[in-house]
Amino acid sequence: MATFQAGLGRMLNGNLVIYDSVTIENDSSVGAVERAKSWASTVEQHDESWLQVVYNGKAVASLKPGEF
Repeated sequence: MATFQAGLGRMLNGNLVIYDSVTIENDSSVGAVERAKSWASTVEQHDESWLQVVYNGKAVASLKPGEF
């Protein structure tokens, strides 16, 4: 089992600024992204929110508004 971080954020001056996040335990990055999408659907989102999933300090997915 691996530990991933998922965050919702908005772009500010070219940087993604996270406003809400969750820790996800999953066996694969694909599974973690699916769980992150499910989590994001339960969170009140700001306009133009991005969803980013990180493992070991590196983004494994960055989904633009409308992609999740």
